[in-house]
Amino acid sequence: MNAYAIYAKQLLQLVLSPSRGWEDIVASGSDPSKASARLMMPAFVLAAVSDFLRLIFDSELALSEVVIGAVVTFVAYFVSFAISVQAFRTRLGKYLEVEPDKERNLTVIVYTMTLLAMSTIVCNATPFSAIMSYILPLLIGLVAWKSAALLRVKPDSEFGFAGFVMMFLALPPVVIQSAFAWILAKA
Repeated sequence: MNAYAIYAKQLLQLVLSPSRGWEDIVASGSDPSKASARLMMPAFVLAAVSDFLRLIFDSELALSEVVIGAVVTFVAYFVSFAISVQAFRTRLGKYLEVEPDKERNLTVIVYTMTLLAMSTIVCNATPFSAIMSYILPLLIGLVAWKSAALLRVKPDSEFGFAGFVMMFLALPPVVIQSAFAWILAKA
């Protein structure tokens, strides 16, 4: 089975059974640096390119708006990845029973960011994108929260970890894209 089929299977399992999916990803020995190059970055590019699908559902959109939206989408995901890596490096330790494991941290970040990028593709491919673009990141945040056992989060810190995951994994792309949309609307 090729690498992309394995990644697709792992992502589907994360959506269908998050706890089991995280365990299986670690058990498979998936290299997070390879996954980021083969899985996450292409997902960021596809999410950006999928902005052009909005032209199908909104005839009033100008091509220039869509091009700017595509660039904003890619930048938002790239910056969000950097924010997540930094947050996991500096703030995650207070929620854990053990020292943070860089490989596991990066695995959670890469797969979660990939799911978020894929949710953008789904949103852009449907006419209900406005509603879904706020709901899907929260659902993916719940998938990331289920990585608590994998990361060895203290039982009494799970609620705080859930907030941490939402704040530093699920919401940054939404906040960055919304901020850019607001700035561009004012210009």
